[in-house]
Amino acid sequence: MCLAAVMGVRHVLKASKERLQRVCSSLYCGGKAVSAAAANGDGEQGHSQDHKASEGHGVNTEQLGLADNHFSHVELAVVPNATEQDGSPDAVVTGQSANLNAADARALLAFLPSEAQLDERPLDYVPPTSSKEEDAPSASCVGDTVCTKCWEHFYAGPHILQPFISKSNIEYTTSLAELERSANGCSMCRFFLESIQLRQKSTHNYLEIGGPSEQVLLKVSTGTRTKYPNSETAWLALHCNDELRVGTFVVCSDDPTTASYIRRRDINFNVGSEASYQLAKTWLWECTEGHEECPKYAQRPLPTRVLDVTPIGDSRQQIRLCIPNEKVAAYTALSYCWGGPQSFSTQVSTLDAHLNGIDMHQLPSTIRDAVTVTRGLGLQFLWIDAFCIIQDDDLDKQKEIARMGEIYQHAYCTIIAECAARASDGFLHERQEPPDCAQYRLPYVVPDGGVGTMLLRSQEAYGYDPLDEPLNARGWTLQERLLPPRQLLYTSQRLRWKCQTREDIDGGVTFNMYYEPYLYSMARVLDVASGKTPAPDLANGMIDPWNPWTFWKRVVMEFSRRLCTDPADRVRAIGGIAKEFQRVWGAQSRYLAGHPECHLFESLGWRVDPFKMVHARRSGYRAPSWSWMAAEGEVRYDEESKWSRRAVTVVECAVTPRSSFAPFGDISSGVLKLHGRVREARWVSRGQGPYNISFINGLEFLARPIDDGYTVSAFSDSAEDGARGAVWCLVTSASRNSACGLVLDVVEAGERCFRRVGYFEVSHPWGYGLGAVGGDPELDATSDRDQVITIV
Repeated sequence: MCLAAVMGVRHVLKASKERLQRVCSSLYCGGKAVSAAAANGDGEQGHSQDHKASEGHGVNTEQLGLADNHFSHVELAVVPNATEQDGSPDAVVTGQSANLNAADARALLAFLPSEAQLDERPLDYVPPTSSKEEDAPSASCVGDTVCTKCWEHFYAGPHILQPFISKSNIEYTTSLAELERSANGCSMCRFFLESIQLRQKSTHNYLEIGGPSEQVLLKVSTGTRTKYPNSETAWLALHCNDELRVGTFVVCSDDPTTASYIRRRDINFNVGSEASYQLAKTWLWECTEGHEECPKYAQRPLPTRVLDVTPIGDSRQQIRLCIPNEKVAAYTALSYCWGGPQSFSTQVSTLDAHLNGIDMHQLPSTIRDAVTVTRGLGLQFLWIDAFCIIQDDDLDKQKEIARMGEIYQHAYCTIIAECAARASDGFLHERQEPPDCAQYRLPYVVPDGGVGTMLLRSQEAYGYDPLDEPLNARGWTLQERLLPPRQLLYTSQRLRWKCQTREDIDGGVTFNMYYEPYLYSMARVLDVASGKTPAPDLANGMIDPWNPWTFWKRVVMEFSRRLCTDPADRVRAIGGIAKEFQRVWGAQSRYLAGHPECHLFESLGWRVDPFKMVHARRSGYRAPSWSWMAAEGEVRYDEESKWSRRAVTVVECAVTPRSSFAPFGDISSGVLKLHGRVREARWVSRGQGPYNISFINGLEFLARPIDDGYTVSAFSDSAEDGARGAVWCLVTSASRNSACGLVLDVVEAGERCFRRVGYFEVSHPWGYGLGAVGGDPELDATSDRDQVITIV
């Protein structure tokens, strides 16, 4: 007899033998439930009916050794055409029954646990009495998945736990001692117990329950995420004594009974499996064919050079570099960490050899994995900077780096190796399940009364912080995240997806990008700014995330946090992003060393985070001092209100690129001329953190003079700059109670030429018109006491 092929029925065993009754209320074999029902009648007649009914239904009663009179007969629901060899978990319940006489039942006992074994697990079942309970699925449908008490409370009562189908809010009273007794055989009790124990150990979410016998009130609630259209995500939350909240997501097990109701799959930790490739293809197809907010994919001419991953000859270990000469085809692009100088790349001396063929055994693991993924997606061409740009040809590098933004934008898909810190790491290895990635298998009652299983995954299992990924610490990779319209992200945990419409995760939660402003993409922001896409409504007082200037400041702050091995990359690696913003700002607004001309005044108000600055500036010129690109460390922008009233006017601003091929690349020189007032001051160090500035002769450029020696908060651009002593301060913006501006160091005193070394702020809590320059900043800025100064 194949017990794994026997599914649950809606009858309760009524027999005089307590062990059979207890077992049938708890038996669960291989994920399929067994249920029995006794009825009065002739035993031999029951045997005959059973033998007849079992033909073709996978139950051979003759194999059970029939002959006894302890029971009248037992009914079993059986699976059609199930065999001992089959045992298919995909079998479908028919609800048909086969009658077994008392001898059949006795033979069935041979498969069941002993009385002693049952006594170790208190799963006694009290048959229901009301007609409503008789119609409900019985505890025998779930076996050792849950105990009888949990079954009666969460599945046989007036409220049934059915995530995705209905919302629930069920209260349940128990104790730690009772949970501990049942946890070994009941997944729900184990879920309750481990959730409580986990939070009891937590330092930030401590829970005090009391003794083991003290009663605990548990509240189990379920629902679905409706904030995001097509999210297809259900959750189950546990509250303990109204103080504790444990969140889980409901995912489908391998049970076909629930597959059509639970639409979220479980986590796949094998990112290189065929299932992962199929999922990636599904994401790509849905995006290119069904997302109205995403750009329609159109094949364009391939980049100057690409890798052809078609196996050469009979070996899959040979690929080659090719020059497509305007060939039109789809391709993938790779975003990854070099992790230092590359031992294997395209040089002038190796170009011809690479055009003839490349042995994949020589490639770093990350490159090999990218080839594997490209093949798995059914594509022929792959773009990788180390191989498709001639690394020791400066002219080729200038041209190709200038095109990198377009290369990532036009790729059919960008493969992002987030988890790899270096090219040798690879990213297709199978992930380890996190220690806090708890899983609980619980019953799930479908609308037709059948019983299957669902899995609960703790929310911690889906935790994802991009800042933890090695790739997101590098400067170059920011544009490789913002520009591609379709991205496959191989994180340290699992496979993720991102496009302009949604963000998804293998086995996780789907977010709709359009309805969640903090998950928007750069392309969407620019489309909103250009009028191609309407902006979503915002709550009152909310900062507009769709404003391109707001987004640009966030880009600058995020980019400045990242590391660049080559100091010159502080300028180059953001060029592709700047080029896209220029499309919105237009030709009338030049790109000036990291500043959009249309927002130049506000853009000058950057400062270096004093706790993230470096000790000294790097040698060599890469940008004018008034550009944040010239500074090291993380850059921050102050509130816009501080720059609302101007105390200076821009006379001239010009930047000269080093190459005409790369207007957003290397800078040869830059100059900024401002009409305003400067005042001599000196640094006063307070140790780590912001410096103070003490003015020597008072603040004569303010309407209300401040006594000599008044201290002003200031932020140096580097620790080296903060140790200079004598400096000059230029007020650039002022309001009634405050003023702020640039800290400057003299370059050529006679020419009134300075360079920026910091940023300062001064405020007065009682007002007194502290920041009003002559009462009217706009008029005062043109008075004869002002002068034109040059900052380089």
